[in-house]
Amino acid sequence: VAHLRSRVVFTRSGLFVLLLVVGAGIVGFLDDWIKITRARNLGLNKRMKVLGLLSVAVLFGFACVRYTGVHTELSFTRFSSFQDSGIFDIDFGEVGWVVWSVVLIMASTNAVNLTDGLDGLAAGSSLFAFAAFTVIGFRAFRNPQLYDVEHALDLAVVGAAMLGACTGFLWWNAHPAKIFMGDTG
Repeated sequence: VAHLRSRVVFTRSGLFVLLLVVGAGIVGFLDDWIKITRARNLGLNKRMKVLGLLSVAVLFGFACVRYTGVHTELSFTRFSSFQDSGIFDIDFGEVGWVVWSVVLIMASTNAVNLTDGLDGLAAGSSLFAFAAFTVIGFRAFRNPQLYDVEHALDLAVVGAAMLGACTGFLWWNAHPAKIFMGDTG
């Protein structure tokens, strides 16, 4: 909303991450909606849920590789375009990076879903991860000579938004819980 009001250009990296979150949320929302409307604990079947999340994850991975300057190298130190790859660096290539991102997305979206009842724990743990992503993104934005991260400020803003969402959820999820995360979360 702030971008629209001040007419700031949206960056592809920030948009793709937001679309990933919204896409995974839509799959979870469909699952929750079916559970509520049918008044039973069976939403989407496993195959449909996996197919929906897989579609979102593959589209995200492909869009990142095709339309952003994402690095396809997994670096255990710091990625640097000025020096040769380190001994511990793994270059996935474009296809390998898409597969790796799909594996990470599928694992992280299903980690909370399979451990039902731990949504407060998941949100509390995510607070620290999103806080770290926010700090790292802002640091990368402020030091472009050290970090080669495209659109780092937008990624920091997305991290801050997710941090705020988890904080708000935890406020209302405290005992006695008034809301639950469900599959949408």
